[in-house]
Amino acid sequence: MDDKKTKNASKRINIKNKKVATKVLSKTNNNKTKKSSPKKPQKDEKKEIKQEIKKEDKQKVQKKKIVKEEKAKKIVKKKPTKQEIEKNKLLIPKQWQNIKTNSKVTKIKNSNENKLGGLKGSIFEEIDENAYQINKKKNRENLKKTAIISIIIIALIATIIIVLLKYNNDITEKLKKYDIFSIGDKVTLQDGSLWYVVADSKDTESTVKIISDTILDLDKNDVKDSKDRKKYHEQGLDTYDVKDENSVAYFLNNEYKQEEEEKVGKIEEVNLLTSKEYVKIRERMGFGYEWSEGNWLANKDLNSWWIISSQNEKVYVVTYKGTYKLTKPGSVNFIRPVITIKKEQITKVSEQEESNLLRNIDEFLKNKNKD
Repeated sequence: MDDKKTKNASKRINIKNKKVATKVLSKTNNNKTKKSSPKKPQKDEKKEIKQEIKKEDKQKVQKKKIVKEEKAKKIVKKKPTKQEIEKNKLLIPKQWQNIKTNSKVTKIKNSNENKLGGLKGSIFEEIDENAYQINKKKNRENLKKTAIISIIIIALIATIIIVLLKYNNDITEKLKKYDIFSIGDKVTLQDGSLWYVVADSKDTESTVKIISDTILDLDKNDVKDSKDRKKYHEQGLDTYDVKDENSVAYFLNNEYKQEEEEKVGKIEEVNLLTSKEYVKIRERMGFGYEWSEGNWLANKDLNSWWIISSQNEKVYVVTYKGTYKLTKPGSVNFIRPVITIKKEQITKVSEQEESNLLRNIDEFLKNKNKD
């Protein structure tokens, strides 16, 4: 019993000692904390500390929100450790490693381009629309200008071609050589009629001026009589006017020209012989001022026929003796036409052919008189 009591007593002492020890330790700790704790802050410092704490809290809240939003948009993958990366490198060949790195770079580029595209679409949308409209107007104006320029170029080319063609025709006409005709040469036309050249024509000239061997048969009865005479002008005027229906000029350039072209082909010009041309022919042929015997320029069969004055508005006629004299336009005389025609439409007559032709004419007239 005594032993049990002693043991219990010792236990109690130990428990008391422990309690005392704990109290001592707690006191020592409190003292340490009191010694180590700094001085109490002042009021201003407290305010600043509180504000900084609030800012930190706000930043933490914002970071949490951002993290939540990012997690909602993207699935966050855990980054592999260095050890895992090294292990993977050993397992994966170098070609696949390069493909992965390139794919990452392209993804980054594409994401950046998409972002920039969005910015262009949102910020520069109005500017692009205005630029499009401006370019559209410019394109229309350019099209108009090109169309106008092309039309002008086509017109210029056409005119150049026409000019070149005409120029070539002129050159060929100039280079082409024609028969030479002199005053007094005898020629015939397609209908067999006899004519005389009244003006020299060079080998560079394509036409020749000729006068009829006979006077016109106005009543067309194959007889040259007084009925074939005509006034220079029905109203007694002395002008040679092609537009005046009452003049010899109008008759020759309309009625006579139309009838003659049906026989001999195209006629370039119809006229009467001028007084200047008559004098030149008379001098060239050596007929003199007046003669007793007739020739192709003047004879009894031709009698008096109209010519045009070269210097004034006076009216002249050629007599059968070879002189030309002033007369009244109201008087009546025969018409001896002068025409300008292409050399291709005429043929020269030799002396033998002329004598044969004259013989045939005489025989024809004799036979006609018998009838």
